[in-house]
Order: sequence, then structure tokens, then C-alpha cells
Amino acid sequence: MLKLCARISGGGLRMSEERTLRIVMAEDSAADAELARYALKRARIAAHVVLATTAADFRAALLSVRPHVIISDNSMPQFSGKDALALARALAPDTPFIFLSGTLAPGYGSDEALSQANACLDKSDLDRLGALVKGLLVQPGAGPQP
Repeated sequence: MLKLCARISGGGLRMSEERTLRIVMAEDSAADAELARYALKRARIAAHVVLATTAADFRAALLSVRPHVIISDNSMPQFSGKDALALARALAPDTPFIFLSGTLAPGYGSDEALSQANACLDKSDLDRLGALVKGLLVQPGAGPQP
């Protein structure tokens, strides 16, 4: 199984057998979080996913985990995807941020908050999550320094 890991000189992340991808996920549905984990596993991405359901938990996870990728639902009862994006940009500004939501309507890119994310993916397209994560991590400046 391929694992994604540390930044290499010149930016971006490289594939390695040494480390597991760290992901912070803001999601109110444990079932949806498990489906996302499964999609990553099917894409042969070894990931340690920390699930946060409140803004306080999300903030704590960003500070303690130092994620390579942040994934957030857009519509949650405890806090919004917009709030998650603002926290992520304040605490982990260089970390790729993906909105993964079942409430993304056609033309969702016109929403200011959604357009500030690195990517948006509808939950009905979970098969694309692995490729999307891999694509974001090879871009220069992706993810935290080891």
C-alpha cells in the first residue's frame, strides 16, 4: 500500500512506505466519515483520520495533528464548513482543504467560502476522493513541514 508523506525540497509531498497521511475531518456523520476512510483505503492511501464534530474539537485537532489534508462537510449542526475553512486557513494556511458534502448544489463554486477551498467534492463522488487527495498533495506548498 502506498503512503503519502513528508514534504520534499521544492514543495509538494512524495509517496513513501514510511509514514501515514494525517487527515483532520470535520464531519457530523460517523457513517459518512467511515465511507470517506474507505474511499481513501480503496485508493491505497494509508491515512490516520481524526474526526471532529465541533469547532473546539476541530481547532484542537488542527493544532495537535498537523494534518497533511483537511476534509470538511459543508453543512453540520455544530458548526459550518465556512467556519471550518476559516479555522483551517488561520491555523494551517498551507494545508489543502477539501469540502466533501452531500449539499453541494450545481454551481457551488460561486459560493465565496467554497471557492476558497482547494477542492470541493460531492459525497456521491467519493470514488474520486483518493485521486483528489493525491493530486493536491503533489502540488508545491502542499501540507505541513515534517
